[in-house]
Amino acid sequence: MFVDSDDYMEINAVEKVVNAINDTSADIICFGMSIINKQRKIIKYDFHENGLLNKNEIEKQIYSFLICDVKGKRLGTSLCNKAIKANIAKSNIVDVNTIIGEDSVCSIACVYNANSIYFLNEYLYYYRYNSSSTSHTRKPFNLNNSKTLLNFLINQYLAVI
Repeated sequence: MFVDSDDYMEINAVEKVVNAINDTSADIICFGMSIINKQRKIIKYDFHENGLLNKNEIEKQIYSFLICDVKGKRLGTSLCNKAIKANIAKSNIVDVNTIIGEDSVCSIACVYNANSIYFLNEYLYYYRYNSSSTSHTRKPFNLNNSKTLLNFLINQYLAVI
């Protein structure tokens, strides 16, 4: 599990995720995320219905849903609302010196390499919107980092097919 320093989780989040791991043996556990916006309003972030998906169901229901489906819903590529088996996470960590995008690339690669995903329909993670964070401030576009991330993702995808 990954938690950013300015975010927080429900007090029983780890217990709920461990129970889901023990009950399902899923490679990835996904749970709900709430976003606390600038006005301190909590927005619930829905993503998928509760349940366990096998590899075939992941391919049919999730691969195209990783970025966005036709209704604008998406799985989300943040790592903060997922618990990922260590061997899958370690083999898909992006080993680059980049600040933006590395969690998305890692998350997508982990989903491609997972044999099962369990969706726990509980909101366990609270993301605090921070207008001065790296992901919300404009900086010069770094093409080299983007190329590195894209190449990593392509290589991970090609390893799966």
